[in-house]
Amino acid sequence: MLLWLGCLALTPFPPPKVATTQVVELPLVENAEDRRRPYVQIDNAWGTTMWFLDTGYGATTCDDDFVAELGVTTRRSLTWSRGVGGRVRLGKSHLETFQLGTSTIQGFDCATRDLETTSSVPGDVAGVLGSDILRGYVTELDWADGVLRLHPPATALPEDTFPLRREAFSPRVKAPLQLGEETHWILIDTGASSTWLRRPPRSWEPDAVEEVPITGTGGVAVIEVRYFHDPVVGLAGVVVPVDSLRAQEKRRGVLGMDVLREYESVWLDYAEREGAVSPAR
Repeated sequence: MLLWLGCLALTPFPPPKVATTQVVELPLVENAEDRRRPYVQIDNAWGTTMWFLDTGYGATTCDDDFVAELGVTTRRSLTWSRGVGGRVRLGKSHLETFQLGTSTIQGFDCATRDLETTSSVPGDVAGVLGSDILRGYVTELDWADGVLRLHPPATALPEDTFPLRREAFSPRVKAPLQLGEETHWILIDTGASSTWLRRPPRSWEPDAVEEVPITGTGGVAVIEVRYFHDPVVGLAGVVVPVDSLRAQEKRRGVLGMDVLREYESVWLDYAEREGAVSPAR
């Protein structure tokens, strides 16, 4: 049994500068090797490239082969990415100003590594689009239309809103996830196929316990997982159906795609620290 967790690294790469006045629409595309998590297609001077969409990455990360094809030099850095299987040394590659749809990303240092051998990301992607770029917009993940919409700052959110908390020393954000009668703050992580709890509600009793291999940054780790079937789960009071949730005390809790995809869309306003969801599908 193989389950994916997104990257849980905190990386101190300077955030890129985003210039946008219009809505950017990037198609969500399917990756044949990884159908449970989101990927986006980017068309610009690089050509047509596929990027893993992962709010759990604090720093947008480029695959080493991709930057080599661009002719960009990768320098060693003192930064490490830590995940479920250990930690990986990151390189640093300076990307000049480029277009992301109708918006402009001014040159920034992209964290760089061999994604295929050091993460759960398949080898046919150019990189991972992380929260350091997404926070420059009001981000809308429209699962129903199959589009990532990047709205200009100060765009109004739908009615079903909830507060966000920014993680310390990182652009990543946490949401108040409703778990039965309790509310738990948990990292929003589109790079995780499943939602994981570190400490489930005290009143919950596991329905099963299993040893499971987990693939993520740094390799594979075998962990003991507790399962809770048919839980009550929701955001902003909008409850969605989920077959089961997983809990593991030694790992950070993450709000993954099994819950997030049950909404028609999910909005993240990093600047105003507010999120929203559409009605459940």
